[in-house]
Amino acid sequence: MGKVNTHGAYLSRQLERLGLGLLREVTVGDDAGEMRRVFAEAWRRSDIVISTGGLGPTFDDITRDVWAKVLRRPLRFHPHVFQRIEAGFRARGLRMPEENRRQAFVLAGARVLQNGNGTAPGQVLRVNGKILALFPGPGRELWPMVEGQFLPFLARAVRPAPRRTRVYRIFGVPESVVDERLRPLIHSEDARKDAARTWGILAEKGIVDIKITVSASGRARADAALRRIHRKILREFSDEIYGFDEEKLEGVVGRLLRRNKDTLAVSESCTGGLLAEKITRVPGSSGYFLEGYVTYSNESKRRILGVRRRTLQVHGAVSEACALEMAKGCRRRSRADWALAVTGIAGPGGGTTEKPVGRVYFALSGPSGADCRWKQFHGARDQIRENAALFALNWLRQELNRQRAKKP
Repeated sequence: MGKVNTHGAYLSRQLERLGLGLLREVTVGDDAGEMRRVFAEAWRRSDIVISTGGLGPTFDDITRDVWAKVLRRPLRFHPHVFQRIEAGFRARGLRMPEENRRQAFVLAGARVLQNGNGTAPGQVLRVNGKILALFPGPGRELWPMVEGQFLPFLARAVRPAPRRTRVYRIFGVPESVVDERLRPLIHSEDARKDAARTWGILAEKGIVDIKITVSASGRARADAALRRIHRKILREFSDEIYGFDEEKLEGVVGRLLRRNKDTLAVSESCTGGLLAEKITRVPGSSGYFLEGYVTYSNESKRRILGVRRRTLQVHGAVSEACALEMAKGCRRRSRADWALAVTGIAGPGGGTTEKPVGRVYFALSGPSGADCRWKQFHGARDQIRENAALFALNWLRQELNRQRAKKP
């Protein structure tokens, strides 16, 4: 019905920590017949099946009932689970609807997983060497249950071969170029017999992730293989790699600013505050981020940042001259060590032959002076704005690294 299932990515990350790979994810509607077919097929082919959603009290919450039929296992009423549900309603001063009683039924032989944020308990069942886990759909209920109860259970129940995974995050290099440069390394490594390797490349919103998973007969072998690959990837991509695993550009930039004891301010036009929003997502960003200006109109660029009227008349707001004056004015007004400026045409209208939609100018003013760059982005308005904000952050990251390398 248009809703997006985000649990697959979350569960994949959690399982990876135990050395377990998520091989398939299926979304099925609330149709008993289709659910039964999907559940039965998953149970046949998999050692571990994780099912999310459909454990609520309403008429369309039929996950428990369908799994009971697939496994030919009855549902048992658990009085203590029912008492917890009742107590939750009483604590909120509410009357419990009779339908909530359904949530106290658990597959025979299953272990109950307590839900501290809702009424639907989770369940874990071991049958003939296989494991089935049922979780409620809302993330705020599922996440604590997975991390606090299910993963510890799984760590005791499963002994996979030692696996090590690392993700290398790159911005500004096309996916096809990353693939071309990575292939020789993949072929040379895959020829080795000391460990099994699984490679992957994922591109999203201008960021390309290289993922490498190493499996070996022992932990020491897996670690050694991953260290060797790590050195080769760093040698090939060097400063193009901005971070690892789940790191975000704004977090990496924040860490560098904090380490260098530098401060930052931004002035934005086409990104409309998106750059400042990304920076302030990072906890503790108030330690280095001073302020941001969304100077969308020409008048605000003049009044707030001191962009000259003649600059706007001769060169326009989308120009190198305007970007440089925005950055200098931002740094002068905020007294920050670094100031970033972004101005461009996000579209879908407003472009010309000389300055098409997607043309964005960036300026960076810092201790060594000011510089300007421009990029031609493609795609829809939101995509252009996202890529512009990421480009600005990545440029600052590279400059902060260069400045640090110069220090004795």
